[in-house]
Amino acid sequence: MGWSLIIKIIIALAIGSFLYSCFGKRKKTDGLEAWLDTHFKGQLYIVNTHTADPIHHLSFKVKNSVVARKDDSLLQIYIRWDKRQDDLGISLEEVKTDLVKAETELADARSLLKLLKETGLNSFSCSIRNGYLRILIFEEPKPENRLQCLEKIAPALQNWPQAKDYGLAIDFMEPKTLNTEFGDIVPLEHWERADRWQLRNSIVYLRSETAYPIAIKAMNENWLFNTESDRLLDWIEQARVLSDTWAKDHLKKPYKLLSQAQYSALDKQLGVEIQIPFSYSTNSEDSSSIDGYITGNYLFDVGKLGPLKVVKE
Repeated sequence: MGWSLIIKIIIALAIGSFLYSCFGKRKKTDGLEAWLDTHFKGQLYIVNTHTADPIHHLSFKVKNSVVARKDDSLLQIYIRWDKRQDDLGISLEEVKTDLVKAETELADARSLLKLLKETGLNSFSCSIRNGYLRILIFEEPKPENRLQCLEKIAPALQNWPQAKDYGLAIDFMEPKTLNTEFGDIVPLEHWERADRWQLRNSIVYLRSETAYPIAIKAMNENWLFNTESDRLLDWIEQARVLSDTWAKDHLKKPYKLLSQAQYSALDKQLGVEIQIPFSYSTNSEDSSSIDGYITGNYLFDVGKLGPLKVVKE
């Protein structure tokens, strides 16, 4: 075996080890597992562990773990720990406080679940996250569905004393994702995912600092389109095809559509403005050669791209 091959193998192993330390998930992590065994013997287990931002912490030894109680896997807390510090830098009192809070919030989430099921609300999951009642509805967010969900949720919260302690966050999710990642209660580990699953699959959403009282008519006007959803990517591709067809009839010189589309949520309508850049320099993909944008509004409730126009750079 030549030295060059040996060096390549060593480099490959080093890179593999580095990537695993950054992104690898492990069910067991010796440092934290030993700490849990000391302070909560037989009570808690590690759900997953990720390396915390190594640039921010100047180290790969700072970890973020989701920990669950063995007798109730939905009771989960978040622990950050550092291999370089005594006792992993974990405050035992903070962990105990977090467990008490998680127990209260899980009890409230289960109470909320029962309450919402009694209203006839279907195809949903719920949880409590960062002080908000999180309700994920897995239906197409048609106007009638958005209104009906509020008409069911509002009176239920009115008669639920715990509602006053929380804000309200409702998301209409991609229907096909129902029960694919979690059940009726959304666990903490889902919210801590690095793959942006929640953002990619949320279509429209509603946020309120208070969960009670709810003015249904006024709140129903405040739905927003999620510009980080995968559905927007489909709309952009549709807009690109339509823009190309439109440009053939309306642009007076040879043109080229460029790849970097722009978009922004509309202020007073549920939808998004999509801008497809074009250049009269047909051999260039350089953004500096943008001559204008073919622009149109995709209105969610209409379900198609509106009239197109050119906006010059």
